[in-house]
Amino acid sequence: MSPDIADEPTAAPIRPRSVDLGIYAIFVHCAFSVAGALLTLPYHDEFVRRLHEQYPKNSTADIHRAAASGPAIFFALVLAVIYIVLAKFIRDGKNWARWIYAAMAVVLFQDVFRITSVFSKLYPFAMGLAVSLSALASIASLALLFLRTSNPYFRKPGVQRMSLGAMLRPRTSATAAARERAAGGVRRTGTGAADGGGAGGGPGGSGGSGGSEPTVNLQKGTDRTAPAGTTPPVDPRRPRAKSRKSAEQ
Repeated sequence: MSPDIADEPTAAPIRPRSVDLGIYAIFVHCAFSVAGALLTLPYHDEFVRRLHEQYPKNSTADIHRAAASGPAIFFALVLAVIYIVLAKFIRDGKNWARWIYAAMAVVLFQDVFRITSVFSKLYPFAMGLAVSLSALASIASLALLFLRTSNPYFRKPGVQRMSLGAMLRPRTSATAAARERAAGGVRRTGTGAADGGGAGGGPGGSGGSGGSEPTVNLQKGTDRTAPAGTTPPVDPRRPRAKSRKSAEQ
């Protein structure tokens, strides 16, 4: 007897190369993000001067508060830790982690929109380059994690992806197809039963009738069979037999 298939351990899905590359891109994104924050230390004075030029209406206190290196470095480190934790869950195939990372990179912190920072007059060249490379790595990670080759890795086993055509297909056609399949199954079942009944009525299949044989009517002009224990039909064209008394006379 074969062992139960349900008791056998299920093989872990193979992680595509695109997912691994997407995770590496997340690490690169975190590295350049922290590097851009650390560069505020040597370029602090130049950064403050550029902020004064871009925002002349702001006070000096606000400018120095915006250019403070400590909060920038702390925020970059915390964000990098969050991204690394999400990368761990992404590596394990958690689809929710992939979507959270995409929402943070695109909507919440808008990392992907800072790719032109290297050309901005707000940052010194080194800081702008680090921010642009961080944004480029973020875009690359999202593209790799949402490739067609990466999507099956984040799908639960046994769950098939519904295509857009199947979602937009009218329910009437699906119902008609289901009815047609059911009717085809009934026709196949009826054909099989008829074949089985025909085979049982052959020379070796008389067990189902209890061993009785049909009575054959041998009257002239007829070719009928009657079940056992019943009176065969009388032909109205056949003359009636005379009684014994009339025959003796």
